[in-house]
Amino acid sequence: MGIRRCLPGCIRCLGWGCCYQLGTHFKDRFVHPDLRELKFVIEGAPLGDGDVGLKEIYCILLEHHPAPEKLVMHWEMVPPKDMDPYDCLERSWEFVKGLQERAR
Repeated sequence: MGIRRCLPGCIRCLGWGCCYQLGTHFKDRFVHPDLRELKFVIEGAPLGDGDVGLKEIYCILLEHHPAPEKLVMHWEMVPPKDMDPYDCLERSWEFVKGLQERAR
């Protein structure tokens, strides 16, 4: 339910039928405030580790899509600066495999 409060635009689009698309662009980010400059800092994250709520969004898409088995996930992976890109890919892949197992 938390994602429904955080992303009303996403829910509104799903209500308009936008969930009928076959491809969905997935990326995750860490977001934290920088109080010195009064701004938010957005940094790369492995899929599923960041603050975006990808699991909740994926579940909403599956719930509303008329043919969920045809939903395609396009990834964009930006590793955190202190993480090896291959480690980031492996963690992201484990997250995606978990989503696919939940969908079955």
